[in-house]
Amino acid sequence: MLRKLTVLLVPVALAALALLLARFAMRPAGRRPEACGAPSSIAHPSVRATVGPAPVAGDPPKAAVPSTPDSGADCCLEGRVLAADGTPCAADVFAWPDGGATEDERPHTARSDADGRYNLVLPPDDWKVCAVSAADISEDLRAQLHAGEHRTEDLRLRPGAVVSGSVTDPQGSPVAGASVVCRDDDGVHVLGQVTAEDTGRYRMTVPPADLLLVARVEGYAPAMERASVQAGQEAYVDLRLTRGLSIAGRVVDSAGLPIPGARVSATLDEDTSTSELLGKAEAPVDRDGRYELGPLRDAEYDVTPAGDGYAWEAPRRVRAGQREVDFVLLRNGTLDGVVVRASDGSSVDVSPECILVSPVGSHLGLRVAGAHGVFHGDFHPGKYRVLVDGGRLAYGEREVEVLEGKTMSVRVELTEGGTLRGVVVAARGGVPVAHAEVSITRLIGCVVTRTDEHGRVTWSGMDPGVRVLDVEAPGFAALHESIEIAEGKTVDRTFTLRDEARIVGKLLREDGCPVGDAWIHVVGPQGSLGGQEATDGGGYSIGGLGAGQCLLCSADYHPGRVVLAIAHVDLREGEEQRVDLAPAHAGRIVGTVRVGSRVGRRIEVRLTSPEWEGFKGFLVETDASGRFEFVGAPPGRYALTVETTRRDADLVAGGGDVTVEFDLPAGPAK
Repeated sequence: MLRKLTVLLVPVALAALALLLARFAMRPAGRRPEACGAPSSIAHPSVRATVGPAPVAGDPPKAAVPSTPDSGADCCLEGRVLAADGTPCAADVFAWPDGGATEDERPHTARSDADGRYNLVLPPDDWKVCAVSAADISEDLRAQLHAGEHRTEDLRLRPGAVVSGSVTDPQGSPVAGASVVCRDDDGVHVLGQVTAEDTGRYRMTVPPADLLLVARVEGYAPAMERASVQAGQEAYVDLRLTRGLSIAGRVVDSAGLPIPGARVSATLDEDTSTSELLGKAEAPVDRDGRYELGPLRDAEYDVTPAGDGYAWEAPRRVRAGQREVDFVLLRNGTLDGVVVRASDGSSVDVSPECILVSPVGSHLGLRVAGAHGVFHGDFHPGKYRVLVDGGRLAYGEREVEVLEGKTMSVRVELTEGGTLRGVVVAARGGVPVAHAEVSITRLIGCVVTRTDEHGRVTWSGMDPGVRVLDVEAPGFAALHESIEIAEGKTVDRTFTLRDEARIVGKLLREDGCPVGDAWIHVVGPQGSLGGQEATDGGGYSIGGLGAGQCLLCSADYHPGRVVLAIAHVDLREGEEQRVDLAPAHAGRIVGTVRVGSRVGRRIEVRLTSPEWEGFKGFLVETDASGRFEFVGAPPGRYALTVETTRRDADLVAGGGDVTVEFDLPAGPAK
């Protein structure tokens, strides 16, 4: 069943991806209208843009400046800002789309007057609204505003926290105009943002939390510090910038000509929560083909070029400071095709949804444009496999090589398919099995149907070749058979189902407590036999199994660590067996991966055993320190593999941990 689902889900996932891309492509560009109200430097918890100068203590409060809506579609949100004791007070009010935005987009702002009244004119949308004073902050108000709506909402302040400090250069001199962004400890959500004054000083009110502060200014690499601040307290955090490095070079085509308008991006080669904040840069390619990325930290980056109409180029790992990092991009080629009937060459009316183009050796399919059996598409240079669903005809298949900048023609011929007629019966008594689910593989995916009241099923237009057929019915063991289909021929077959074997039990932790919401797999010599997710109480019941030896297993994954529970089971036809599945109390298999002189982060390590016939084993990714750990495997001999490098490990009951080290040459893996 799992194999069938995998084949079925590939085209479904591709269709979903196409719809998602189309949705983004149809989304209008355009900027939101400017907000009403006076600017301020005290930042809303989700503000991602620098606003005006900080207010000076003792300044009289500014009156709210109501704006006139640009059209009848705009909305008005107004109300009062109240202190914790309910008295009105002056504060800055911020409104931000409740789906986030880019860091360069300004929030909508207003300033409440002496009576606490504020007024915001906003376009229809879902909004987050917050009020901030010198030391207090309100909870986020979430408001869904419809076209022309006028709503009144009060905002009540509560004690906030203050973070302040200085931004300096490597010599300790103040840096004016630096952007200081405050985020949560994971670096995901923006809690505030201000611009440093001429003296390098900054100050902002934020919610009490563990904080991550990042300072940026042109010509310097970003600086980052962490802090923790409680309600009513002020944390002093100084940020020292370092002189940024750069990566520069040229982007040209295969003839050595520059590709103006292309872009080059760099991503920091670190598996940390802050790598996205500190290590991303992008630069355009000028008319001479040159680009320069920076300012960058002194670290390694993955650098990738991209240009419209050019083939994708794999990232290249580069150390910041290198100056001649050049890329050659290949132009896309064009594929023009036609679908015809093999018998007479007449065209076949096939819709684009029935045509799939895949790079040879890849499961990724690319749809093409066209209609009435004629198709067209632009592709990166390389070899491709063209598959066509012929409907009542058999599938057609062709392999074609797309050349750079060339238009390639391909003709796909559809042949007459074969016919399969079958009947599904029970082994006991030979009675027909009605409504059994029957599926058979095709060149693209598989087809699924059910038997009729007499256990019969018929398919026509089947692709010639060996096809895999699966039959499933309640109370019976799943049946898997291979059938050879010949062009224009009919195959008659009887499929006999035997009574199922069933495994029931509980999934337990190392301490004997039940584990819920974890997946349990059953694996036989030919691969997966099925599986089930354990209930909240750890219980499971897996049926539809045939007689014979199988492996029952589960895995609980953590960063760099996987806890295993494994059992061998001898299944008997028509019988139910109870197996409580838990990690073995044996030693662990632990180790590290290094790539050249650096730690091997996020590298896959596979654990297999010669006793696991038909099972490809367990995978774990190394953590940020390059470490991995397998816990709960029973005593026995195991093999660990990283790429093409293999290490053996023997777990002995009571023998303690086994350490395995991998030293890989630099370059092949991250």
